[in-house]
Amino acid sequence: MRSLIEFCKGSSLSIKEYINEQLNIYEGGNAVTANPIPAFITPLIYQDIEESIKKYNNKIKIVPLGSIGKKKDDDFNGDLDVAIDITDRDQLVSMLEEIWPDNEINKFVTPSIVSMSYPYNKEGKSGNAQVDFMMTKNIDWAKFRYSSPDLKNGESKYKAAAKVLLMRCIIAAIPVKDAKDEYFEDGTTVKKKWKYTFNTEGVFKQLLDYTGKKGPLKNPKRPKEFQELVTNDPENVMKFAFGDKADIKDFNSVEALWKALHTKWQYSKEALGNAEKSFYEDYIFDKNPEVKMDPKDFPCEIYKPEEI
Repeated sequence: MRSLIEFCKGSSLSIKEYINEQLNIYEGGNAVTANPIPAFITPLIYQDIEESIKKYNNKIKIVPLGSIGKKKDDDFNGDLDVAIDITDRDQLVSMLEEIWPDNEINKFVTPSIVSMSYPYNKEGKSGNAQVDFMMTKNIDWAKFRYSSPDLKNGESKYKAAAKVLLMRCIIAAIPVKDAKDEYFEDGTTVKKKWKYTFNTEGVFKQLLDYTGKKGPLKNPKRPKEFQELVTNDPENVMKFAFGDKADIKDFNSVEALWKALHTKWQYSKEALGNAEKSFYEDYIFDKNPEVKMDPKDFPCEIYKPEEI
């Protein structure tokens, strides 16, 4: 795992967001007693859980996230990730305890996740599945943001995290209109600048403040009071990057997103080069990558990676 400094440099994430990402649904964890789940039975386990919750209260919205039903049959899932439109932790825990009184529950996995151990016996396979319930106000956004390529049918060579990394670079490369950077006295070192970010809750316009007590900061402060929501609607996010040519399917995989970047981009060539450069230097060339990616799969139009 990269250090906080390494990861946050040049990325759209604050240190707090980085910590949340490292604990997020892309990582199969050990928050409760559980074992790897045969991929081919994950839809059956999810179906049982959904039916039990709907029977308890059919107004509750719940959707599968990540790679449930999308991995090859002989593969395994570390956990099952589920979004649920309950945002009160005590309410969620109370419901889980009422439906499954004998199941182990971990209430404090992350600020937005409660985990439960779920015993299963399906298709000749038995064990305990870790089910991570992600609390959210926006089910549609969660389903979009934490979607996975269909690995079972070869939609991508790479797991879902890869397309999220690329989307961060794409959104960050979009120029902020009517925003002027402020510089320190040397006239070249940035003091304050506005930037778009793609994070766990949507696309935001964020002020980056490099002002430090002893000089410019290497990693800027991101004051919450200078963070503005641009959109958390999936279709509008795609239109924000690609205009009227946008298609929600462009976010199905990192390969599809890379293609969209080079066929539907609606901003300048310089901004395109910035997106390419950021993706390569922050992620592909990283010595300890979150996702190991082959540069041959991502040919550049502006940026010249061979010159590095």
